[in-house]
Amino acid sequence: MLRMKVPAMPPASALTFLQVSVQLLACALLLGSHVSLAQNVLGIDFGSEWIKLAVVQRSAGVQIVLNEASKRKSPNALSFGAEQREFGDTAMVKPHLAFTHTRELLGKKYSKEALEAYGPHYFPYEIEEDTERSAIRVKEGERHLSPEALVAMVLTYAKSLGQAHTGEKVADCVITVPGFYRQFERQAVLDAAAIAGETRTCGKDDGQRG
Repeated sequence: MLRMKVPAMPPASALTFLQVSVQLLACALLLGSHVSLAQNVLGIDFGSEWIKLAVVQRSAGVQIVLNEASKRKSPNALSFGAEQREFGDTAMVKPHLAFTHTRELLGKKYSKEALEAYGPHYFPYEIEEDTERSAIRVKEGERHLSPEALVAMVLTYAKSLGQAHTGEKVADCVITVPGFYRQFERQAVLDAAAIAGETRTCGKDDGQRG
């Protein structure tokens, strides 16, 4: 069962990423006895444009997780190639084909006016109304995907980076959510994490809009 606990913390802008990572990962311990220091816990600083990762290991403490290009942050983006999905920097090689800013669609109802307010290039893909769910859906080729499904793909990618770093399984995670998120938006983040197979998730305020 997924639960969300959001303890108070200083504004993220006042902290280094390592300090934020420590607080994010400490949040996992508040989830109960299911999480222990014997397990690897992944912290995902899930921004609208970038994702940053850290992992806590019993033997090594908190470590920053680098992407394939040995960078500390990856674009929050994915694209669908002919044979496989592309993520991060690879997805942004052709930005007009990338699904970006998907976090902004989580838990939202379709509103043409609200989408237009972001500007013509903020979402370089087709967004439609999902009348069955009274929500948003995204068109990809001949199929339609929910924002939760797209975010789940990015979270799966993030988890794969964490597991590559540790050489071990990572199932539990802590994901930042904007402090201004309402409960249904936070629930959408948890739903995306569940789709990604992250068995225990703690949502954490990031203290900013970035």
